[in-house]
Amino acid sequence: MVMRIQRRGLLVLLLVLASCGAQVAAPRGEGPSAQPSVSPELAPDAIYVRQAGNGNAALISVIDARTGAVLRALPDGVVSADRATLYFTEYLNGASQTRIRAIDVATGHEVRAFTIDGAFRALSSNDGPAGLTADGRWLALSPDTVKLDDQWLSGFAVVNTTSGAVSGRVELKSASIFAFIGVAPDGASLFVDELGDGATRLRVWDFLTAAFLPDAVIGTQWDGRQQGFATGPLATADGRRLAWLDAGNGSAPAVRLLDLVTKRVATVRLPDTQRSDDFEKYLLWSLAISRDGSTVYAVNPALGVIDEVDALGGVLRRAGQITVMRAQDDGFAALGRLLFPVADAKRYIRGGAVLSPDGRTLYAAGTKGIAVIDTATLASRAPWATDSSFDSFALSPDGARLYGINDQFGKIRVVRTTDGAVLGEIKPASYPGEVVRVDLVADPNAVSSVAALAACGAYAAPDPSAPAEIQHLKTSATVLEVLSPCTVRVQLAGGSGTLAPFVGKIITLRATSQTTFAAADQGDLTAIGRFGLVAQDVFTLSFDSRAFLDGSYPLNFMNR
Repeated sequence: MVMRIQRRGLLVLLLVLASCGAQVAAPRGEGPSAQPSVSPELAPDAIYVRQAGNGNAALISVIDARTGAVLRALPDGVVSADRATLYFTEYLNGASQTRIRAIDVATGHEVRAFTIDGAFRALSSNDGPAGLTADGRWLALSPDTVKLDDQWLSGFAVVNTTSGAVSGRVELKSASIFAFIGVAPDGASLFVDELGDGATRLRVWDFLTAAFLPDAVIGTQWDGRQQGFATGPLATADGRRLAWLDAGNGSAPAVRLLDLVTKRVATVRLPDTQRSDDFEKYLLWSLAISRDGSTVYAVNPALGVIDEVDALGGVLRRAGQITVMRAQDDGFAALGRLLFPVADAKRYIRGGAVLSPDGRTLYAAGTKGIAVIDTATLASRAPWATDSSFDSFALSPDGARLYGINDQFGKIRVVRTTDGAVLGEIKPASYPGEVVRVDLVADPNAVSSVAALAACGAYAAPDPSAPAEIQHLKTSATVLEVLSPCTVRVQLAGGSGTLAPFVGKIITLRATSQTTFAAADQGDLTAIGRFGLVAQDVFTLSFDSRAFLDGSYPLNFMNR
């Protein structure tokens, strides 16, 4: 049992090491944009990348995959399973209340917002912000966890994402800490992992009785205590079931299937031949769930195994052998693993397996390269991109391109799924933790964001010799929408004198080569798109009252 906690601690260490490795081994270039390896084969996809590090706040950058240009940015938050909506929180009234804002990921427009009492934030996990159910109905939030003497003070609130109503709250004081697992479809129960006493234990909190339900509520197949390293839970699209893999501790691995309605857990034992006590190998287990939620695939290319589990019946359908994918070995590498086994691994797989849109092909991360598996036969092809390791995957909506993140070097490689060719790579300015979403450009002949950036640069700054009451009007503005990397539509607060005609006026502000910012370089024509502005954000500014021919106004200074 102790091994579980030790391994969990090692996973946190791995994430830190991987992040440090990315920054040391691959120093970032100057400037805000990603650095692409441009190829005519690259499609002008817009990829939404969760980024952090290098002294920057976490955010989601929208990057042109062909040019590497950052088109705009969104605040970091919890993204819905369909990748359409993002939720983030902010404190109000001295942190006595929390504002929850939902924005449309594609446009950046706010679609709704609501306020609850108390100071809460989005939940964090090794996979990024968490807490939203797969059906998008419930959002779990948490206050900051603090330790008082020998007790941890923590808690949760479950919020309806449509009405803003709080389904339930719980405050916990314990020698253990609690990690979010899921919410029942009716919002009446909360599933958490209790971490303490050298073990991890699944618990079910009932909001009606304000108590943990007896352990027996999850059934008799499993006592709720993890045996070894466990993958993060994956949810079926309808939000009814969660699945994760327990790698075992001296026992065979098992897939756990939690029915969030009945609260029962089914355990599907995998073949005993798939048991491994090799740290580097059991970290490479990944799960993928079919679109209809009927099938769970458990895959580990380092062990050379693939399993197909019936998620509804709770049984193992098939087990197969695939190409074993190991790192190239030599004497120096072997010595390094002997002396520094944890630092050498530097891996924590999240999103390490993904199904093609038609469900016929499974892509999975190996020690090196990508395993490509036919789901009809469970047979594998020759591995792809074997010169690199991958820790997270995302597919373009048409399934034509696979975006794979390499944590060690902080890069995203683009792989063509017809033949496994590496089309290029993108190196974001900050550590890429996840490709949240991929948008296709409707016109396959589009020049991508190059034209948009060129349009930004086509507007020369106006003559600065005009009097200050013409070319330097100071006021504040409320954001309505971000229109491009260099333009934002706002409603001005206005003022007296020369500003009087602008009181309450809706205008478009445009950055030029002379625009200065509080947090970006002068003349940065992509800064507005990167700031993560959303509707109702307020900032101070100065602008020129002489409009361009298109009706937009030159932005002199922006306090962002």
